[in-house]
Amino acid sequence: MKVLVDLAMISAEGQGDMEVEKVLCLNAAATGYAPLIYDLTPEMGFRDFLPLCQAVWRMLDVDPALPRKFVSTLGYQRVDLRATFIDFISLFQALLAEAEMLPRV
Repeated sequence: MKVLVDLAMISAEGQGDMEVEKVLCLNAAATGYAPLIYDLTPEMGFRDFLPLCQAVWRMLDVDPALPRKFVSTLGYQRVDLRATFIDFISLFQALLAEAEMLPRV
């Protein structure tokens, strides 16, 4: 998720404050609702589901505007990443280097 947010932020920075705000809202919404987005499975019962909800409720205590941020992301158009392809490659190489997985020449 972090790589996508970084990429979207790179793309948004040249387009104005409103685009940057959209990326920040999307990141806050995805992070706040992450337990329900990434951890929820069809096999879960109520006892498994409740702790996921509790994690989201804790995030709502920290950021009461989270539902507004989530709803505001529904109208976002996709981010045009074509202009930032070189930035993506650079970011990907930096991540690989950080993980010590970058091939050495």
